[in-house]
Order: sequence, then structure tokens, then C-alpha cells
Amino acid sequence: MRLTREGRRSTGFKKTDPLHPAAQIAGRSRVVSLEESLGGEVEDQETLCLHDVLAAPDEDPSMAATRRLDWTGLVESLDTANREILCCLIEGADLGKLLPKLKCSRHALQRNKQRLAASLRERLGPDILDQVQALPRWRDNLSAKQEKFVCRYERSLA
Repeated sequence: MRLTREGRRSTGFKKTDPLHPAAQIAGRSRVVSLEESLGGEVEDQETLCLHDVLAAPDEDPSMAATRRLDWTGLVESLDTANREILCCLIEGADLGKLLPKLKCSRHALQRNKQRLAASLRERLGPDILDQVQALPRWRDNLSAKQEKFVCRYERSLA
């Protein structure tokens, strides 16, 4: 572990290894400190570093772009009522506010919501609703480490 922190490896001497000097000299890779500044400093805020970006709670931009590609076609194919329901759900607003706008009952709104869910599953797959609500997978390790530290701290107090 110490060798890796210093930029060296204890095993693996292939030139394709990113930490091998030959790969760095050839320009195929470079080692960057996690403390390196990313530039765009804003007044009254501290400098944004690479480790801040990697640990950000936001979703991965590539996943967001992929989701937008999938959702754009779907949203365009929806009727006005279902589009309004979907927008309301995305914003986290109360669906009851749509009743006067759509001029329908709660029962009809619920039925439209169920039809919307069925069409989402049909076009984007049966597990799409779970995927949309799930946290990014890379956050699992961070959550597990935080829970581990909390447990250790609680045990040390006992």
C-alpha cells in the first residue's frame, strides 16, 4: 500500500501499467494527485480538488446523458396528461395540484399514473423504476466505510 501511495508498484512491471515509468514517458498515462486543483475557483469558496469531484453526491454525467437520451423519446410520445404527471413526479411535487389542471378525479389521476408506469416498463425495461430511484453503485463503498467508522466509534464509546 505504501508503494502505491508513493507512485510505485510492488508487483506488475508491464509497460501498459499506468504507474510504470515507460507508460508515463510515452504519454499513455500520467499520475495526478487527488489534491490537484481543477481550476474554476469561485470567490468565497475553497478550491475545488479532484477528490471533491470523485466523492460528489451527484450522479455520473455520462449516466445522466444516457438517461436523457432514453427519456427524451419517451416524453415526446406521451399524451399531455401523462407528461404532466411525469413532470410532477420528477419535481417531487404533490400530484393533487394536477387535479384542477387536468380536470379529473383522484381515481382517474391514479389510473393515468399506473398506465404511465406500465408504459415506462414496456419501453425502458421492467426494472427502470428501480434504476431511477437507486443511488449510483460507486457510492456503496463510501456508505459502507462511513457505517464502519460509525460502528467503530460507537464501540469505542461503550
